[in-house]
Amino acid sequence: MNILFVCRYNRFRSRVAEAFFNYYNKNKKIHVKSAGTNVDQLGFPIMSGAREALKKLNIPCDLEMGAQQLDSNLINWADKIYVVADDVSLEDIPSKKTIQFNIIDAWTNESVILKTIKSVEKSVKEIISSLK
Repeated sequence: MNILFVCRYNRFRSRVAEAFFNYYNKNKKIHVKSAGTNVDQLGFPIMSGAREALKKLNIPCDLEMGAQQLDSNLINWADKIYVVADDVSLEDIPSKKTIQFNIIDAWTNESVILKTIKSVEKSVKEIISSLK
């Protein structure tokens, strides 16, 4: 099974979801990627606040990988697409393939970043539990 996490820029929520999924998932037959719907041409890596928070939580993440743009190849690759954003809608993708988690894009300070990360972690745990 292939799972794709999507947010707007692929610099925070979807990247954190990918990191948590890789950390908690024990089923090696499930592969995961993340992407953004609005990635700039520079493809910036994960935002520094998320990077620091993941380090503090000891969650491994490819911190240097640049942001990845959502495209038809990734959509076709994915068996399930989890939108971990309240500001992204994938209306043109079949609903049976897409599940929406309305997680706000809040990264103004460390406490807000940690709250968002905990929301992402909770959603990922729900996903993993539902796949058993």
